Amino acid sequence: MSEGTEERKGEKRRRHRKKYRRQKRTSLNEDHLKLLFTLNMDDKFWDVKKVTEIINRPKGPMLYGEGGSQWLSSRNDTHLLLEELFSPQCIHVLGQVNPRVLQDVRVKLRFLMPKIGRIRFRRVLNDHIPAHKGQKCAYLISNPLERRQLHAFVTKLFVLLFNAELLDHSNVKMFCENIATTLTDLRNRGFLMSRTQILKGIRFDQILWLKGLHFQLKRSIVLTLLTSTEVSEPVRAVIRQLDTLLKLAVDMVHETPTQDTRAVLEEDRRQHSVVLMGVPESDSGLSPTGRAKADQQQVLDILDVCEIEAMPTKVYRMGQRKEGRPRLIKVEMPTRKMTQTFLRNKTRLKNSKFQAVSVRPSLSPEQLNERQNLITCCKTARAQFPNVNFIVYAGHVIPRDDVPVFRNDSDDQIHKLIFLPKKYSVRPIVILRNARLKNKLNIIHAVLRFLIGQCSLLSEWGISNLRLFAFAFRRLCLQYTRGPQKGQRLYFCTADLNNCYTSFEHKVLDEILRKITPSESKFVVVSVQVTSKIYKYRKTKTEAGLSYDDAFSRIICKGSEEFNSPFKSEISSVEFLKMITQFAMRTVIREPFCALTSSAQNRPLRQRLFVSGRGIGQGSSLSVALCNLYLGWVERQICLRSPEIGLTNCAITPFCCRYMDDYLIISDKRERIEKLIDNLMCEMPKFGLYFGKVNTSFQLQCQSDRIKPMKSKDKLQWCGLAINRRTLSLTVDYCRYRQRHPSISFPSSALRSSDHFNFICNTIKRALNGRMNLLRNCARVWSAKRRTSLRRDFCRFAHSHYIRQILQRFSLNPKDVFVRDFLSQLSRYIWNGFRKRSLPSQLASSLICNGPIVIFQV
Repeated sequence: MSEGTEERKGEKRRRHRKKYRRQKRTSLNEDHLKLLFTLNMDDKFWDVKKVTEIINRPKGPMLYGEGGSQWLSSRNDTHLLLEELFSPQCIHVLGQVNPRVLQDVRVKLRFLMPKIGRIRFRRVLNDHIPAHKGQKCAYLISNPLERRQLHAFVTKLFVLLFNAELLDHSNVKMFCENIATTLTDLRNRGFLMSRTQILKGIRFDQILWLKGLHFQLKRSIVLTLLTSTEVSEPVRAVIRQLDTLLKLAVDMVHETPTQDTRAVLEEDRRQHSVVLMGVPESDSGLSPTGRAKADQQQVLDILDVCEIEAMPTKVYRMGQRKEGRPRLIKVEMPTRKMTQTFLRNKTRLKNSKFQAVSVRPSLSPEQLNERQNLITCCKTARAQFPNVNFIVYAGHVIPRDDVPVFRNDSDDQIHKLIFLPKKYSVRPIVILRNARLKNKLNIIHAVLRFLIGQCSLLSEWGISNLRLFAFAFRRLCLQYTRGPQKGQRLYFCTADLNNCYTSFEHKVLDEILRKITPSESKFVVVSVQVTSKIYKYRKTKTEAGLSYDDAFSRIICKGSEEFNSPFKSEISSVEFLKMITQFAMRTVIREPFCALTSSAQNRPLRQRLFVSGRGIGQGSSLSVALCNLYLGWVERQICLRSPEIGLTNCAITPFCCRYMDDYLIISDKRERIEKLIDNLMCEMPKFGLYFGKVNTSFQLQCQSDRIKPMKSKDKLQWCGLAINRRTLSLTVDYCRYRQRHPSISFPSSALRSSDHFNFICNTIKRALNGRMNLLRNCARVWSAKRRTSLRRDFCRFAHSHYIRQILQRFSLNPKDVFVRDFLSQLSRYIWNGFRKRSLPSQLASSLICNGPIVIFQV
């Protein structure tokens, strides 16, 4: 009894504290609001430390003291900032620099060349490497010097060269020690900027002598320094001389070539060069220079045939002379444009005496190996398909008849594609990015939905969206938690297909579509505009049928929605099959004999197009429907060959579900899952499909590297969801989402402060509403206590993975009284399933620059 009494008293005290804090937040008067939201930049002046104090600080200059906001009340004008950074003696000496002194600077630079040449320049990535870890520059990523880094380097070098005149004797040693750090740690330390740099987008957060200030204040200070008429003439001389020293530093860096510069020069030389193959050798009776002149004359004749109005800069043979095989000739052209014209006009050699001569661009050793692999793949393809004339074209092995498809990038052939490579693979995911195709794709998708709806067994275990999985999983939970099978142990298995979309045979898919499509029939497609007055949105719904009334009756709208502007269109079965072949089955993939076309050095994929007999486009609206059709046909074929796992057993026990190419199998008998996995792994390769990773909750008898048993405490991960194997509760796979950066698109233009809260609410709802609905449908089986725990975990995930990033993006302080109150309302908004009546309503007043009061209201 005493423990229960203490708990009630503690709960009562917590309620009183919350009530007191709530009253305290609402009791803020207008003066407090002005103090929180007012920042008048015209009436405040900024105090800046002197140059000696800046240098003596090991972590860079701090423009304010430990007294908090007291640094705002100093009386120094902003145009005196430069004079505070440099002493009067320094400005006086810099203003008197003449060309003779600059010549001495060049001599000193050459004197320092042996020491500087041994130093490898590296960049410190302040945004990605925490300062407390203390990594050295030798372990950081090497990058070429940038303009802003050269400014910092020149500033330190300038101070070193003029140490006796510009600095006190006590600071000379410190500057000499800092030079070595500057050559490796090229962070900006109090250097000046030009107007060009500011217009090109200078990063103010890298300027340490402006650290701690607001971005707009940094910009105003720098622009004031560069445009103010009160800046003295010696200060302007400093700016002019720094530009001259920048040019000297650029010359010095070019005189110390590194490995990166050599690679750049070699690549530039290759872009100016072409290689001629098949040019006959000159007469061996001539002298070496005579043979070289004869080769040069042949090259000039080839240039005349190709109509190149330029003389080559270099012409020479490569390699050693061999009997029966002419050596290659490398020709260097004066410009890249001439080289491209030469390669473009090389087809004119076929109708001349040089028809045996071939021209190719100059390639690196890696590119030569890749070209050799392509030639080998072409020979292999010709041996496998004798009736097809394969050639190497645009870096791929394709039939000669498909060359016009690559040349013409029009709407009736290959459309514009965007490549989204996976993180650990070079296999591209293809998405159609043509706005004019959107209406056609909607029409095809509507007809495809109508055909699949006529026979639900076409997809077999496949589901079109995860909401259907929620209802099926809820029935399973009721059966094993409250039904006659309560308490039985369940076994789980997940499987994934390797290269699923790129393995679909076009002939098989076309045969499936022709079977389900009635011949010589027409489909009526109806599109309507659906609007909602309550939620204020507009969208288009498209449905198909055999008649107008049939298609119109399939359009389902909510009670708060209204539809208008119906649009009717007709499409025949022949046109339907042709459009699917055109938009979905003509895609960009890698054939087995083209597996070496993409670079092995993880270079970014380029837009190389080729037509294949396999694969469908990924990311379009047709992908899921076509994937369910194809895999459903494969599963029916496997079930017909193996009667022991027939359709009746597969539909009920074990529980089988497939979303696109991800399988989930649950059963109370371990033998059923083993038999099903064995049959699938044996029969799938006959259709060109292979299983990748198979995770099971038990140890299978069959031995395979792809089958991996899970640990006893691990949750079952499937399609972004996590299933508790003991309680059958369903949650979001938080581990998976925490490992990747959340994809939140911020507006390109800066939002007003009044729009921040509204943007946060809309973004969070758009990112999490689908997952919240899925969990809410699955959690109806469990008790209220368990549902509360699931919602609490979901709110924590939303705050840690999404809300925190948005607050950092908008520079909102979570400890602020108004932001803290808004976050509590936002948590309640997520807790209630993003219902409109729980939408946060945040009111805050602020007085900015003596202007009108702005109300933040969401």
